Amino acid sequence: MSDSAESSGGALGRQRIIRAAMELIERDGSDAVSMRRVAASLGVGTMSLYNHVPNKAAVLDGVAEFIMADMAFAVGPDATWQDQTRALARTFRDTALRYPCSVLVVITRRPAPVSGCSRWRSRWLRCARPASTTGWRSG
Repeated sequence: MSDSAESSGGALGRQRIIRAAMELIERDGSDAVSMRRVAASLGVGTMSLYNHVPNKAAVLDGVAEFIMADMAFAVGPDATWQDQTRALARTFRDTALRYPCSVLVVITRRPAPVSGCSRWRSRWLRCARPASTTGWRSG
């Protein structure tokens, strides 16, 4: 079964587990996340989660990846590094407003090399690279 079918409330799957964890985080904070509580919110046994995710860390990584993938960052190819940095900051702020508790998971997780989190951080570093050679102040 596809992730889209699983996440629509049907069969249990990784995406459904991650969304349940996000709802739990937004309601009760990230410290409230446990495999037992996620399972209870889904109405399944705790052990059934392990067929789809290996552990709590993988669930939290999934939450971070989901949030980072939801960040819509767009700036023109000729934008200055200052404009790119402002756009990134605005994008992150908008995301933090949509996920006020879950966004803390993004900040505290170490992203996998191919995750949405690492791509976002790479984008940030590409914006910062010209600043390091031209200086942070303009004028």
